[in-house]
Amino acid sequence: METLRRFARLIKLEHTLFALPFSLGSLILAARGWPPRPVLGWVLLAIVSGRSFAMAMNRVIDRHIDARNPRTSGRELPSGQLSLRDVYLFIAVTGALLVWAVGHLPPLCMRLLPVAMTLLIGYSYTKRFTALCHVVLGVTLATPVIGARIALLGVWEWSSLWLGLAVASWVCGFDVLYACQDIEFDRREGLHSIPARIGIPASLRLSLALHGAVVPSLTAFGFAHGYPWRYFLGMAAIATILIWEHTICRDGDLRRVEAAFFDANVMVSLTFLATAIFTSGAL
Repeated sequence: METLRRFARLIKLEHTLFALPFSLGSLILAARGWPPRPVLGWVLLAIVSGRSFAMAMNRVIDRHIDARNPRTSGRELPSGQLSLRDVYLFIAVTGALLVWAVGHLPPLCMRLLPVAMTLLIGYSYTKRFTALCHVVLGVTLATPVIGARIALLGVWEWSSLWLGLAVASWVCGFDVLYACQDIEFDRREGLHSIPARIGIPASLRLSLALHGAVVPSLTAFGFAHGYPWRYFLGMAAIATILIWEHTICRDGDLRRVEAAFFDANVMVSLTFLATAIFTSGAL
């Protein structure tokens, strides 16, 4: 049981509450109600296994960096709580589950899987050469949200790019906030991040601007699909939460970043899921 808890901490299982509700909301909106159970099951397995695979890969790739960073040196690999062999086995299992799940979805999902896998693995390397690593993470987490619609519809929708833009802007914005905690370490190690490049005050303003694009993008997505007023009421709620998030961090007090990063963003994602449920009449 303790080993399972260590793996849960390794992949920050609780952070699944970021992208998963957005993906489920996307699927429910596409189905205009509850999707068929087989599709729902395979999508859930693909998202959870894909995220677990990516987080474990990140921990392996960054294990030497994590060991040198006081904030992350206690993580499971640097501290020896899990062996490298065990984590590689975990990566193999979760990667196989991802491929298995996607194999039960429409063919377009399997054709796009190499793109998703490249993002899942490649993201961890980007901070070694570009401050746009936050953008890459945003795009990576936007892929399952768009992919959930493809899993149900079996086709690509250009209007889904509005949804992808919203998620990418949201993730990029909160990742910039989170990276402010490591600004001195990143500069000392020669790692690339937006805070390390432009400083904390400018990063807070950029994060606010990125989050300012979230609700307009979601609204454009709603108009493209002719959703009723209930959907746009949810957008107002999301805007309120994002404003609150930046109110927490506006003075640059990094001790509040964890609350802004986790609490506020879980609320954003769950609000989108609730909006999708009420919009589609799933309740």
